[in-house]
Amino acid sequence: MSAVRVFSWWQCTLLGICWGLLLVPAYVAAFGTWLIGSMLPDYHAPVDIVLTLIMAVSLFVLMLIAVYTGWHFLKGSRSFRWLLGLLLVGILLVPLVSATGALVSYTQLSESWQAGWQG
Repeated sequence: MSAVRVFSWWQCTLLGICWGLLLVPAYVAAFGTWLIGSMLPDYHAPVDIVLTLIMAVSLFVLMLIAVYTGWHFLKGSRSFRWLLGLLLVGILLVPLVSATGALVSYTQLSESWQAGWQG
C-alpha cells in the first residue's frame, strides 16, 4: 500500500488555481459543442458534425482530467508534479490539439463541401 502524500499550503493553492483554470477551456468546449450542435437538426453538413465531435471529445477529456486530478489530490495518491503536469496538459495541450484539429478539419471539409456544390 502506498503512503498518502500531504501537500503543503502553496501546493494546494497552486493546484486549486490550476484546477480552476481548467474550467476556462472546458467552458469554451462546452459552448462550442452547444453552438455547433444546436445547428445540426436543421443543417447537418459533415463539417458541422466533425466540429461538434471534436469539441465534445475535448470537453470529455477535460472533464476526465478534472475528475482524475481531483480524486488523486484528495486521496494523496499521486505526486504534486504528476498532478500539476496533468493539469497543465489540460489547460494548454488539450485546447491546442482540439483547436488545431478543428481548424484542419474545417478547412479540409469546407473545401470539399463547397467543391461538391459548385461541381
